[in-house]
Amino acid sequence: MTDATVSMPVALPEFGEMEAMMRNRDWSDSPLGAMESWSPVLRSFLALVMAAKQPMFLAWGPDLCFLYNDGYAPILGAKHPQALGRPFSEVWSDIWPQISPIVAATLSGEAQIFEDLPIPMTRYGHPETPFFSFSYTPLRDDKNAIAGMFCAATETTAKVMAEREAADERMRLRQLFEQAPGFMCVLQGPSHVFEMTNAAYLQLVGHRDLVGMSVLDALPEVEGQGFFEMLAQVYSTGEAFVGRQLQVELQRQPDAPLETRYVDFVYQPILDAMGEVTGIFVEGSDVSENYAAQEALRRERDVSLAARMKADAVAAEQTAILAQLAEGVVVTDAAGAITFVNEAASRIHGVADLQVPPESYSERYNLYTESGEPYPFLDLPLARAVLEDKVVEDARWVIVRPDGTRVVAVGNARPLRGLNDTKIGAVLTLRDETARVTAEANLQELNETLEARVKAALAERNLLATLIETTDAFIQVVDLEYRILAINKAGADEFERVYGRRPNVGDTYGNLLGDRPEELAAVRALWARALAGEQFTVTEPFGDAARDRPYYEFKFSTLRDEYGERIGAYQFVYDVTERLRDQDRLRQAEEQLRQSQKMEAVGQLTGGIAHDFNNLLQGITGSLDVVQKRIAAGRTSELDRFISGAVTSANRAAALTHRLLAFSRRQPLDPKPVDANPLLASMEDLLRRTLGETIELELWLADGLWPTLCDANQLENAVLNLVINARDAMPKGGKLTITTENTDIDGRPGLSNMNTRSHICISVTDTGTGMSRAVMDRAFEPFFTTKPIGDGTGLGLSMIYGFARQSEGHAKIYSKVGQGTTVRLYLPRYNGEKAVADIAVPQPEAKGAQRGEVVVVVEDEPVVRGLIIETLSELGYTALAASDGPAGVQLLTEAERVDLLITDIGLPGTDGRQVADAARLRHPGLPVLFITGYAEKASAAGGFLEPGMSLLTKPFAMDTLAARIRNIIEGK
Repeated sequence: MTDATVSMPVALPEFGEMEAMMRNRDWSDSPLGAMESWSPVLRSFLALVMAAKQPMFLAWGPDLCFLYNDGYAPILGAKHPQALGRPFSEVWSDIWPQISPIVAATLSGEAQIFEDLPIPMTRYGHPETPFFSFSYTPLRDDKNAIAGMFCAATETTAKVMAEREAADERMRLRQLFEQAPGFMCVLQGPSHVFEMTNAAYLQLVGHRDLVGMSVLDALPEVEGQGFFEMLAQVYSTGEAFVGRQLQVELQRQPDAPLETRYVDFVYQPILDAMGEVTGIFVEGSDVSENYAAQEALRRERDVSLAARMKADAVAAEQTAILAQLAEGVVVTDAAGAITFVNEAASRIHGVADLQVPPESYSERYNLYTESGEPYPFLDLPLARAVLEDKVVEDARWVIVRPDGTRVVAVGNARPLRGLNDTKIGAVLTLRDETARVTAEANLQELNETLEARVKAALAERNLLATLIETTDAFIQVVDLEYRILAINKAGADEFERVYGRRPNVGDTYGNLLGDRPEELAAVRALWARALAGEQFTVTEPFGDAARDRPYYEFKFSTLRDEYGERIGAYQFVYDVTERLRDQDRLRQAEEQLRQSQKMEAVGQLTGGIAHDFNNLLQGITGSLDVVQKRIAAGRTSELDRFISGAVTSANRAAALTHRLLAFSRRQPLDPKPVDANPLLASMEDLLRRTLGETIELELWLADGLWPTLCDANQLENAVLNLVINARDAMPKGGKLTITTENTDIDGRPGLSNMNTRSHICISVTDTGTGMSRAVMDRAFEPFFTTKPIGDGTGLGLSMIYGFARQSEGHAKIYSKVGQGTTVRLYLPRYNGEKAVADIAVPQPEAKGAQRGEVVVVVEDEPVVRGLIIETLSELGYTALAASDGPAGVQLLTEAERVDLLITDIGLPGTDGRQVADAARLRHPGLPVLFITGYAEKASAAGGFLEPGMSLLTKPFAMDTLAARIRNIIEGK
């Protein structure tokens, strides 16, 4: 029942080196076989791979033979060219544990894609971990079975490494900015808004929340001290400003008095690509302690420091102060000999003391200029102050410590004079500027990239603002006081259209809707949820009740600051009035269509039922009419023929009813675990007799077939009906094959709505006339048949379909005209106890009562009730009868002994199941036999019947009833 496939030689196009290698290789000893035997499907996929420039490969066949193009060869490394034609698991054996789950998922039908995936491997004889972006796609052969997989891959190792290095570099620069010893910040715009600050800056001004605030708002106490004017000048002129030891008054603690600090700083303008100033970079140092030391030294410049240190306790105290200064201090006498050095100076030079002759100072401590040249002795501040009697300020030199580290020093030196203005020595103050110089260099690098980053950020913000302003969505942002922080034009226009007043930034909803308390309450109720931290979507009408109230879809989210604290909420709103109206119109149209289809189906079903039942009733009533007339005339010799005809018509009517119930999935079923293989094997003789000698029968029953849960009798009837249909489709003979298999139905067309994944599949395949697409589309419809009038009811396939769906399975037809038909019956896998292997149960002989058993019969149909009572009486049972549910309950309550309850399910008032439950309260464990012509609740007996309960479907033979009664009473 599949299309015949003709193998045609397909030329492999010529593309490159790999194509030549493939042609020159002898493939006859490979799992793929000689190249001439390769399927057109494989050749098509291979042609696609060989033509591509991107690295690609195919893995085909049970062994996943490896076929790849020129672009993929470099990825293999030393594995090329030996990898060609080898099994996938052998080619990539070193990474098989990592990728085998991906391969398995792909071969199960799931496409895979990965970006920058690290894969440890050994492709050049040594371990490495390259990165790849690739996709795996399952490939199907001409029978739609997965036969291999396709991969498109790109090695992204270089890209990943570059991205990581860039990220590390950005992090390093950020850390340098944050950890720099000098204070730094970045100001944006003419209002000088803080964009970035480091820890040293916050330590200088006192820890405050600065980012996002203007300098004037963040540092109001600085107003009037000249710093704002300097910022404005730098921003307007684009020229940097350098300040040295400038005094600034700061309120460094809340409610504390102003504190005086001295700072060295630079205001450096930040320029965009067009040379326009966009911000200012501030860098500097807090030199308050150095300033205090210098002032102390200036006040004492006329007093001999050396004499005072030796003279009295005051000098000793001052020496102690100098020793504790953060700046280095070196004092010499008039001859240049060092008389005092504090710990800071020794620490800067990296030695325990500096007690050496000054003429060897530069050589002893390896002093250099910042350009790397040896620092001339006479240019040293200390030497010039001593020898030339000059004041030297802000001299810079480099000290190479004994351990090899380099220190950039900045020093001031001045002569020391006594009371008679005689030169008594010199004093040098110096500080370690290494961190600052390093920070300046790093910040210069940061500044070079800062402009580009600022430009990109501004472009992104402008684009985002443009999108927000031009979108059709209504966007609003409010703070915790319901004050509007932002609103786009569409939002303002819609608010004005609905409420008649236009909102602006800074308005509150209380002001806008204060005269409309109900609408204000509704609006605030929604905002309150978002302000409380909830993210949600609602669709509601809003607006003046006296005007048109459109429907809106509101999407609310909470707005949080950089610390995660709630500061407001925002909403995106869409007018969905027309969309809802379209959906309502669509629902109405669909409902009208469903009603039309229902009426058409009812008409077709009613016509078919009326036709068949009228024919059957004619056979019953006509036969009984003849019997009645002949009995009246005394002619009884040939009554059996007419009685048999009536019984046959009645049985056909019963069969028609069962088929209708099966199609509608309402037939009473008795599902049990079933092993389909033994069931089909037991039917083989019956099926061969049904097919006749001109049709060959083959059974291919899969090993390890899963059990299923269904009504075994109905399964047997379904298979028999399929075989009969197949026989009728092969009037000149042919072949019929029945197969079984385990299958997972994921992704199969038409089977996506099934409840479970694992199923067994029973396929019946013939080589007959086949069906057209139009016939296949209607094959499962009731009363549809292509047979001549009188040769079939058209309910066979509909009954099979209904049985499969009622058993939580499915039925599918595959057919082509002239090539045959396959019907596949899917039944769900059963995971419970062992399934029954054979449903053949010998029909027991009808035995009568053994110990005077009492049977209660509850049946509302008088004729049926009378027949059952008559049968019970003939068998010797004591029969008690009731015509409805309440009467039956009363009879059961009053009876002292009851051995069996026979009750119809569909009783007036109290149904049969309720009667049975009431009976078991009076007689625990009482056996119950339900009889029914149709009962919706009993259509799946597995959920309706409890232990000790059985079901018998009307119509039934009295002998069958008698046998069932005996088996139930005997506990069989």
